[in-house]
Amino acid sequence: MITTEETFHRVAAQTRLLQFASQALPTGAYAYSSGLEGLLASGKLEGAGACQVYLVSLLRAVVVRLELPLFFRMFDAFRAGDDAAAQRASRYLLASRETREMQEQEKQMARALRRVLADLCSDKCAPEWAPATYSEGLARTAHWFELERSEAAVLLVYTWVEQQVSALCRLLPLGPIAGQRMLDSILVHVPEVVRLGACIEDDDIGAGAPGLAIASARHENQYCRIFRS
Repeated sequence: MITTEETFHRVAAQTRLLQFASQALPTGAYAYSSGLEGLLASGKLEGAGACQVYLVSLLRAVVVRLELPLFFRMFDAFRAGDDAAAQRASRYLLASRETREMQEQEKQMARALRRVLADLCSDKCAPEWAPATYSEGLARTAHWFELERSEAAVLLVYTWVEQQVSALCRLLPLGPIAGQRMLDSILVHVPEVVRLGACIEDDDIGAGAPGLAIASARHENQYCRIFRS
């Protein structure tokens, strides 16, 4: 039973967390594999076990050191009313995407999320606002719906993990139970990933995955593919 106004407010905000973590949110994430298709086609990954190890390593090496710290800065900037600082962090993230198709993924998903927000938050969503990255759109979403900082970070990481596993379910392919098993094995790392991402100093932000970048670049001209990236 919801007994206080504060508790009611938190439950309302957490309901929004579920809304924006849902695959029903039309951001077009289903169209992207974030380089997984290229890696599998090149034989760099073989089987569900290797993919699971790879995703955990990417989560800890790249998401912790690049995406999460910049996301935290975007979220804090929006909360402080400093849109310019949020946009600088967003442009930095976009510039850190190593290939054309990875940058196109960021921009396309950002545009899709903005269309959703323009409908749901027409009183807040200024016509001139055009997020450079999906993370920027998600940070502003979290701010508008009054999510806590840690909740917003969990939302970002969860959407990243679910997108990757969803892609693998079609690429390997994995059945629904195997997909849930992989999702479960990766999500156990999320609390530590969020904690580490919050501790990254400004001068330490940055990460790269050269093998993924090469696979993504090759994927741009791959003869047969089912994903845009």
